[in-house]
Amino acid sequence: HRHGFEAQDILERVTSFKEIALWACQHHEFLDGSGYPYQLKGDQIPFESRILTIADIFQALAQKRPYRDSMPVNQVMQILTELAEQGKIDTQIMAFVQDHQQQCWQLATA
Repeated sequence: HRHGFEAQDILERVTSFKEIALWACQHHEFLDGSGYPYQLKGDQIPFESRILTIADIFQALAQKRPYRDSMPVNQVMQILTELAEQGKIDTQIMAFVQDHQQQCWQLATA
């Protein structure tokens, strides 16, 4: 749970990255307040952080890990859709990902 803070600390050292540092720190926040590190809700979470949240989840599921194989794009989309239906991730961003899932898949697995 510390890597968001660590990313923020590193990125803030570059003056032009200060705003990006905050987005990186908040990429595990969920719209319903169940995320971390601050348990932010809804509009408290910047749109850019919401994008990073979905991108991070997509990539984590799409990539092969030492403990499991990569998931096919339809399974990744099913999990993301469920998170959107639960009110955890942004539905507007999810609609974009849905419309561009093959491109997202290619980028996540490159």
